[in-house]
Amino acid sequence: MKPVPSCTIFIFVIIGLVNAACKKSIDTPQINYTRLKVLEFKTNLPVPGARVEIYKCKRQGFGGCSELSLFNTLTTDKDGNFQFDSRLNIYVAEASEGKYWRGRSGGDDMSGNPQPVRDILLTPIGHTKIHIHQVNPHPAGLLIAVNTQLDQSMSYGSTMVFSLPTDTTVTMAGFGNNNNVVNWYFLDAPGNVDSTQQRGQIPGYYINRFDTALVEINY
Repeated sequence: MKPVPSCTIFIFVIIGLVNAACKKSIDTPQINYTRLKVLEFKTNLPVPGARVEIYKCKRQGFGGCSELSLFNTLTTDKDGNFQFDSRLNIYVAEASEGKYWRGRSGGDDMSGNPQPVRDILLTPIGHTKIHIHQVNPHPAGLLIAVNTQLDQSMSYGSTMVFSLPTDTTVTMAGFGNNNNVVNWYFLDAPGNVDSTQQRGQIPGYYINRFDTALVEINY
């Protein structure tokens, strides 16, 4: 039997490697990533090191998703980027970072229709230092509730409740790069709003990112 020429063996090896590479490329489909950013509201500065939780909808209910399932937790890079496999059908992404209010993208609109996951905007936390000074008599046993929130938004904010102070100063979380408002009203001992006492508001003051505004409540 004649020996097989070495050049023939080399050709067979090359063909085998090419076939293996082709088979591997067929068995492992190309991943197309959805690449998004976490950005600061208004300035569009990137937010590095933000924690991003991506969720799938576990159970669809009337009017939208009724139960979420956490799929993965990611961290944004130095440019605020995060990414995930486009085939995953991610329902909503939520981002958090210590100096910002939590933000999200995706989910359902008011009609229960799913919305695409896009870049997430985070509002920087500002603060309001509030000097609370009593100037009028009020019935004993009342409490005063002080609420800070976004101007023209009743969706979220911070609330603190005190026994009626004569003169005190408190600092409360607010919303940077935004107009803020402070509302105050009175509660009885069980916690019900006392409508006989006049409520008040400090409207429309601006807080720069990570800054502190000074306001005064005279009640």
